[in-house]
Amino acid sequence: CEAFWTARRAPITQAAILLLLALTSSVAMKIEPLKTKIDPVKCMGNWYVQVAVPTPLDSGASNGLEQYSWDAEKERVSVVYDFDTPKGKKMTVQQIGGVTDKEFGTTWWVKPKIGFFYLPFKLPYLVIDVDTENYQWLTASSPKTTGIAPWLYIMTRDQVVTDEYLAPRIALAEKAGWDMAKSERLPQGVPVVPGTPASEAK
Repeated sequence: CEAFWTARRAPITQAAILLLLALTSSVAMKIEPLKTKIDPVKCMGNWYVQVAVPTPLDSGASNGLEQYSWDAEKERVSVVYDFDTPKGKKMTVQQIGGVTDKEFGTTWWVKPKIGFFYLPFKLPYLVIDVDTENYQWLTASSPKTTGIAPWLYIMTRDQVVTDEYLAPRIALAEKAGWDMAKSERLPQGVPVVPGTPASEAK
């Protein structure tokens, strides 16, 4: 999901952040992927980002939408993440990824696109919560809760959901080891007024 962003700006700076993240992740608290077998193909489609522990590159974002497409021939997923910045600018992030764990299907890898090229090494992407019956929600995160740019995203198929709907997902993320006091509730389906904090865009 996302989480290491290559929006249309400062590719060299973003590449440096990604490299620092990879080099420092070993000192952070470890997060475990879900130990229930899932069908990664059923995770394809549109996911609206509802709650995030964001990276510095997408802090304050709104109207977050991740689109997952499965390439059966290459056994690879393509990810396109669109969101609005606090200043109202439309941003797009592209990634490719795949499934590392064949037993449960909950440990993935991703390579963000930096400029014209994808990152030359793989970054981990963990599924820590998912609706295994109807695939209506999915929570993905980095394998560490600290470091340069840890990230977590709670996503749903519906664009607009209630806080009550998200409460069990937030509780599970906390149980997994995340400090949800650091999370942000992303506004969905609202116009962005430049300069307005995401928490006020309702």
